[in-house]
Amino acid sequence: AVDVTKIIVDDKLQMNIDESYALKVKYEPSDAIANLKYETSNSSVATVSGDGTITAIKPGTATITVSSNGVKATVEVTVRQNVSGIKFKKDMIKLFYGESAKLEYEIYPYNATDKKVKFSSSDPSVVKVLEDGTIIATGVGKANIFVVTEDSDYSSLCVVKVTQKIEKIYLSTLNFSLKIGESKQISVILEPDREL
Repeated sequence: AVDVTKIIVDDKLQMNIDESYALKVKYEPSDAIANLKYETSNSSVATVSGDGTITAIKPGTATITVSSNGVKATVEVTVRQNVSGIKFKKDMIKLFYGESAKLEYEIYPYNATDKKVKFSSSDPSVVKVLEDGTIIATGVGKANIFVVTEDSDYSSLCVVKVTQKIEKIYLSTLNFSLKIGESKQISVILEPDREL
């Protein structure tokens, strides 16, 4: 009988939770009697059965060792939790011109591996959005702010309405007298008197 002198497996393997994968093992010489044994360094992350089937349990890394008569090879298994959704905590925000706020959001599930997101504004002249989700009211009007996950392209929308804060209110006439039955129209003057 010829013993195994070399075992060949993939160096790295990426898996999603609950996924199973039959490990492809080659050995030299090809006519050797291979009594292969499989072990995992972290069974809470990934398990391996006697026939080399790896099952992903939870996010993390585990090393699977394949051995035969003292000859070993290892494969690094990384288990990912894919994103299943994202949602802004508020779907509408009102700001005054010049104000800023930070948009908060939640990614589902909480233990997702890749939590990177990108923000965009439908109208940066009204609402500008920074990389960290801070919004700045740069004009008067309405803009849609989107957040998109880099993993799986899930998105959420927040509508931002920007108005001009009224600084002062004047009456066109301050002092006047009326007789019974008379009426008088007065004007209200606002500052600033128009939208930007």
